[in-house]
Amino acid sequence: MKVPSWRKEILYPKSLQQRTIVFVLVPIFIFLTIAGVFGYRAVRNILLEQWSEAALAKLEKSAFDIDSQLQRPKQVLLLLEGITEKVLIEGSSVRLEICKRTFSSFSLLCSRFSFFF
Repeated sequence: MKVPSWRKEILYPKSLQQRTIVFVLVPIFIFLTIAGVFGYRAVRNILLEQWSEAALAKLEKSAFDIDSQLQRPKQVLLLLEGITEKVLIEGSSVRLEICKRTFSSFSLLCSRFSFFF
């Protein structure tokens, strides 16, 4: 059985240049390609994990900021709810006290103009 000449040239390199290409450069190229693919996938997974952790941390910080910003209006609304109940129950005699408690920085102003209440 005779092997065709083109097959013989591919499978059996004759010159030093052909041997270098087939036995040194091709295996190195294959190895580096496989290592690059696995390295890329590993780095991609690590970066995706870090990105998701960073995104969750930013979302948690934003939620905390929003919650802290809403805390003060929530306290004011609860105070106003208590004030409203107090006014409905006790009547108008407590309005000056409500004014002082609600606007503590303006308590002097409220006491001077208490005739409006």
